Amino acid sequence: MKRFIYPGFFIPLLVLAFSTSAQSVFTPASTTDLFKANFWLPGISYEKAIDRDHTVYLGSYMGILLSDAFESPDNVRHIFLTPSLNAEFRTYYNLQLRNEKGKRTAMNSANYFAPLYIGRYTATSLWDRYEWINQFGFVWGMQRTAPKGFSIDLHTGIIVTPGASNTFYYYPVDLFFQITLGYNLGKKG
Repeated sequence: MKRFIYPGFFIPLLVLAFSTSAQSVFTPASTTDLFKANFWLPGISYEKAIDRDHTVYLGSYMGILLSDAFESPDNVRHIFLTPSLNAEFRTYYNLQLRNEKGKRTAMNSANYFAPLYIGRYTATSLWDRYEWINQFGFVWGMQRTAPKGFSIDLHTGIIVTPGASNTFYYYPVDLFFQITLGYNLGKKG
């Protein structure tokens, strides 16, 4: 006796198999817009997504300039508040790799390279009044944002200060290091 298997039995199984595999389609990671209030270096920042891997970052914050005791005639450390503006064009280079490894990429949680501009209204010496200083540089950074919105942004690199020879606290070329702790005020992810 010949056995016959009804083909209608396999059709639902094939549909189920294809629909299950269709749910695992790879979705590429992408940058998003972020609006943050920052606690460490108090201020605000806005990061605008340009395309999948690039953003424009704008920040305004209150920095601190701490002088060494040997830099002042009275051998005392001095603290100067320096209102600052920051602009960067960030290129996130490992969004895709982090996404493929199953790591968090939401809210621009990745590493980046960026040209940097900082404008500071700062003291240039102990005896002079405040003036505007422009700085340009290139940084490497990493930003991580938790699902609840808390964020850490660390970047380091080299910075150039044109006209630094006329100031006491700034060098023509210097290393740059900055940590920003904040909270995302926009949509959480």
